[in-house]
Amino acid sequence: MKSLLLSLALLELLLRHKGSALLLDKNCAWTDEDGPLHTPWLAKVNNEKGFICGGALITKNYVLTAAQCLYNQKPPMFVQLEERLFNVSRGIKHRDYRVQPGPNDIGLLKLDGEVNYTTDDIRPICILMDAASVLRNKNRFYGFGWERIETGKVSQFEMTTEVRRLPSEECQHDNMPQLTNHSTQICAEAHYGPCNGDAGGPLVVIINNRSVQVGITSNGPASCNGPAVYTDVTSYTRWIASIVRSRIL
Repeated sequence: MKSLLLSLALLELLLRHKGSALLLDKNCAWTDEDGPLHTPWLAKVNNEKGFICGGALITKNYVLTAAQCLYNQKPPMFVQLEERLFNVSRGIKHRDYRVQPGPNDIGLLKLDGEVNYTTDDIRPICILMDAASVLRNKNRFYGFGWERIETGKVSQFEMTTEVRRLPSEECQHDNMPQLTNHSTQICAEAHYGPCNGDAGGPLVVIINNRSVQVGITSNGPASCNGPAVYTDVTSYTRWIASIVRSRIL
């Protein structure tokens, strides 16, 4: 326990003094852990028929989501941030993603144009580079999705739930998709969720008043209650950076 607390304290110190070097986007949003969490990065991924998945803005022109959200999807696709809609110019699944459910369930959506950061209404979530060993020791998270109304449609109200990490064997049973790669997936449980439609949503920790994304909702039980599988974002930071910092894509 002492080593974990020391590691987290060191990470907070580094983030405070060398934050821009550790962050994928130094302009990522601030929040208040003691009050309502500010979520200017929370995204809805849509096609012409409506809502598909959740996601999170990570830079001015990229949204992080699950690869399953891009499977068999054809243009046009759109991302909604607050009340604004952005066209998607390209969807990028991880090259090793094969079938759902499965590992490497991570994807990126490139927006057709850049998000303006002039106000706090829309800001990216923080992606910490080279901090996997510390973040993997975090056991308490916040999960985000969208409240469903009686018709089955997705409402405009986001749903936030507290999530706790579980041993990987808790996600190895017949009532839910199994972990297939323990090093790149997180087994965790919330009081409610995730449900169908919550895929792609971010799993978040608060460090030094910054919202840091550590996971992506991948697969959960049909009952929307019990352990669920999340993609471990810390395993893919180099892949993410190689794409969002490329001038070719």
